[in-house]
Amino acid sequence: MSAKVITLEGFGVELKRIENDLGAATLRGLRVAAEGLRTEVIHQMAEVKPYQPMNTGALRRGWEVVHHTDGASVQNLVPYASHMEFGTKPHWAPIGALRKWADMKLRGKGTPRRGTRKREDAVESLARRAQRSIARHGTKGRFFWRAALEKLSSIVEESIDREFRRVR
Repeated sequence: MSAKVITLEGFGVELKRIENDLGAATLRGLRVAAEGLRTEVIHQMAEVKPYQPMNTGALRRGWEVVHHTDGASVQNLVPYASHMEFGTKPHWAPIGALRKWADMKLRGKGTPRRGTRKREDAVESLARRAQRSIARHGTKGRFFWRAALEKLSSIVEESIDREFRRVR
């Protein structure tokens, strides 16, 4: 271990250098923490029971970290992200979107091949049943974002601590 000698005249300069180094380390730590939160929310999405909020993968791929001059933010601009997080009240869901969902859900489930009348009937039936269920009960929230936010303080603490240890 080496010692560093600081004179009274150099103390102010050294203090300013430390302040700048710690400020930069804090910023790096916050940005790393934002990436960690993004990873955690994706992990929490995979842990949702009984139904994971994944069909096409767009919601999972939609999480992004945006860097700002004073830190970073995590966002998801997929239009239905808040509906998946918080759920919805009963409403009449658009049948077109439900048909696409039903078609995806029926793939490889022993249903007739695409383009056949039986297949179209099966897709239509599932979509209509889902539409009636949403009209009666709404949809349940998955709360993957809330679960990830519960871990935010430890993610931030670990990230900033790691960056502070790098400051000399």
